Amino acid sequence: MSQRLTPGGRKRAVAWVVGCLLIALAVAAGSWWATSGQPVGGHSGAQLFTVRPGETASEVASALASRHLVRSALYVRIFSGMVGATGRLKAGTYLLSGQLSTRAILALIVSGQVASRRLVVPEGFTVRQIARRLGQLGVVSVTSFMAVAMTYHNPYLPSGAAVLDPAEGYLFPSTYQLPYGVSARQVFAILVATFDQKFTAALRQEASAEGLSVNQVVTLASMVQQEAFLAKDMPLVAAVFLNRLKAHMPLGSDATISYALGVPGNQLTRSDLASTSPYNTLHTQGLPPGPISNPGLATILAVLHPAHVSYLYFFSLPSGQEIFSNTYAEQQAARKAAGY
Repeated sequence: MSQRLTPGGRKRAVAWVVGCLLIALAVAAGSWWATSGQPVGGHSGAQLFTVRPGETASEVASALASRHLVRSALYVRIFSGMVGATGRLKAGTYLLSGQLSTRAILALIVSGQVASRRLVVPEGFTVRQIARRLGQLGVVSVTSFMAVAMTYHNPYLPSGAAVLDPAEGYLFPSTYQLPYGVSARQVFAILVATFDQKFTAALRQEASAEGLSVNQVVTLASMVQQEAFLAKDMPLVAAVFLNRLKAHMPLGSDATISYALGVPGNQLTRSDLASTSPYNTLHTQGLPPGPISNPGLATILAVLHPAHVSYLYFFSLPSGQEIFSNTYAEQQAARKAAGY
């Protein structure tokens, strides 16, 4: 005959069942917690993930899960609350992958370590060359960057200066890490701010002591940048231009004509050399209206600290070396000796 459980026995049985269920739930919850924060894995590569301004942690969690970057949106919500990250997620575009744990992904977003692209602006690049490089890298379009550059109110240019590009000379050559999603105006501001930082107050004082404005220094430096192939020749080329200015002689730089006409220096024709452009320093005394490229710090320093020489002429050898002379007759003799 079957035995009936006493009331006390039924209570103990129920308690045992409930205990087993609780243990099972605890084990399941622990297993879920242990695995949910692990990397999703797989063979998919890194992908860009954007956190928009004002986006909540819950929205970010759902987006991460839908992109298969985390195992569980619920885990993200719970864990971000536990570590106090809920209100600290920073807007921006991040480079994430399924190889990162949920904790690592949250750490990146909380720290604001946004994805970036490397922009190298070589010394002597023009504004338009910088715009083309930005376009090639996919940072911003050429059109959008040039639109910002052409409407720039340059505080260093003389009033009414008939320059081709008002920003020319003031976008500092350097290597930049630009975050994804940056605008053309933001990129432009970064390059201009770097110029202001590099052309220090001390350098401005040096320029003033030499009777030169910032724009005159940068214009001369941009010409030196285009004419001197070797760093050791920069102070000498700068000295030639400064000596010519003092002697009221045309600066005689093909590079300024090349810039104005958009023609490579080795392709300039006689007609080009006779151009009436204000950038034609073969026939017009004084400096061109503005810089013809964006010079580096070395050329700026070469203008501020030129060589102490009396040279008025120079020409380049195929090796890039410059040959300097005091008179036109000396230059012609040097050209003949070099086979020109």
